[in-house]
Amino acid sequence: MIISIQTWTEFRIQYDKDSDNDGIPDVVESYGVDANGDGKIDNYTDTDGDGFSQNADANSTGAAGSGNGLGLPDLDGDGIPNALDLDSDNDGIPDIIESAGTDANNDGKTDTYFDSDADGYNDSIDGDVGNDGTAENAANTLLRTGADSNSDGRADSYPYKNFDSDTRANAYDIDSDNDGITDTREAGFPDIDSNGFTDGVKGADGWDNTIDALVTLILLNSDASGNPNYLDIDADDDGIPDNVEGLSTLGYVLPTGIDTDGDGLDNAYDAVVGFGANGITPNDQDGDLIPDYIDKDTDADGALDIYEGNDFNLNGLVDDLVTLTGVDTDGDGLDDRFDTNNSSIEGTSRYMGTMGTFLGDITPGSSTMVQMTIPGTERDWRYIPFILNAEFITLTGVRSVDHVNLHWTITCTKVINYFNIERSLDGSHFENIGTLMGTGTACNATPFNYSDDISLLTVPAAYYRITAITVNGQSKRSQLLPVRLKQVSVFTVSPNPANSQITIGITSSLKTMADIFVIDEAGRMVIKQQQLLKEGYNSFNVQGLQRLQPGIYAVRMIVRGEAFNQKIIIQK
Repeated sequence: MIISIQTWTEFRIQYDKDSDNDGIPDVVESYGVDANGDGKIDNYTDTDGDGFSQNADANSTGAAGSGNGLGLPDLDGDGIPNALDLDSDNDGIPDIIESAGTDANNDGKTDTYFDSDADGYNDSIDGDVGNDGTAENAANTLLRTGADSNSDGRADSYPYKNFDSDTRANAYDIDSDNDGITDTREAGFPDIDSNGFTDGVKGADGWDNTIDALVTLILLNSDASGNPNYLDIDADDDGIPDNVEGLSTLGYVLPTGIDTDGDGLDNAYDAVVGFGANGITPNDQDGDLIPDYIDKDTDADGALDIYEGNDFNLNGLVDDLVTLTGVDTDGDGLDDRFDTNNSSIEGTSRYMGTMGTFLGDITPGSSTMVQMTIPGTERDWRYIPFILNAEFITLTGVRSVDHVNLHWTITCTKVINYFNIERSLDGSHFENIGTLMGTGTACNATPFNYSDDISLLTVPAAYYRITAITVNGQSKRSQLLPVRLKQVSVFTVSPNPANSQITIGITSSLKTMADIFVIDEAGRMVIKQQQLLKEGYNSFNVQGLQRLQPGIYAVRMIVRGEAFNQKIIIQK
């Protein structure tokens, strides 16, 4: 006897409430209504005695002509019905994780499986353990639906595990936080063809084989707090929502609030009619391969975006209260300091409108100013010549043979009495090495200079800061300025091209920690590693390259604030 694939699929689903064991019952994955999480279609009646619930039955005269009921929907069009697809929206994040389930071994299925009532639904998340008609365990189910008010057997809403409260639960939404950047990109997975799906070959379970093969699933969480990036509307915690930072200033488009094709991506960023699209291609203002929305210093000027993008009193000084509260009432990833709407996850600005105008959202989700201090230029947080770091406009240092010549300019409304020039040999402990008197008047980008004798220093680098003291004893301190005194390290990466791992060689003059990043061409950090360096030559491996797609990547090492970069080619 030969059984077709279609027949076998229907057989599996017919007798198993959760055919792929991802913790989401088949009825929900087929868009049916199951508000109590018992794995059965709600409002069940069977007037014609064919065993088919009337709200999904095409007729009421028996089995013949009853139709396909809910059918076997295949959301991502990969040939695997949702009920058998471990990643129904093809974003690389398995349905169980997007539904807040536990999957410690990264197989896309529920852990510690036990099914006492033999209905194919794991007891720990089965709304009705025992199949006695009482949904005593509804609160522990992974995904329930809303009600079915029009009695068509389909859920009218998805109030659970639906981060952006749209028409799709996270597991079936390609932009779960509604910031315009697809979940695939925010999770850190490659999407070279820009369709909102991962690029790897999909297995019979509908999940990218490369991701499926990982021992542990690691989803990018750039601010190392709360949710991963794909469920965080401010992934770098700078107070500027990802939607605002995702596009360039002139290329910015306000969201429409409309999703015509129902894939979870706002029409403003969706150029495809149907499920899947590119969404926002993240802007990288300073070209450091770190997109603005996860870059704490977008213009690489040394001043953090949280200051440069949030000058609430518009005086050009860092005197605004922008310290994070550490409280996120609505759990959307935007700190309450900047969140103006704790009843939604809206991530817009009153002052960022389409094409970079200042006519933004009249009911914004954030208080961010993203101001432009110098008219006709770029917004401050993206304008390299504008450094909003306290009242110091610039601080630079140039090393000669035996001196470091410091130069700084400062703007202030109070009279500076004098400056203390401080130096550190380790970046932590400072000593005062000199004093320079002020001008006796208020400063407006006034320049000052100081020369430090370094002829007796043997350390690889020195760190400087300037403290301005007013006549009434108030003080302001500049940013930290590192100056290399001699070569710290020699940096090598091999082999190149590489396959599964690379070996990094570096000579360090002191014991210190190093951060290593592998970044793809789209600016996504795909591997992160920390390494303790000893004094002298160090050699260590960075593994996991085999899960990356072939192409050009950047290897970046940060050692005590100094960056070393090298491009590599990964080939299979």
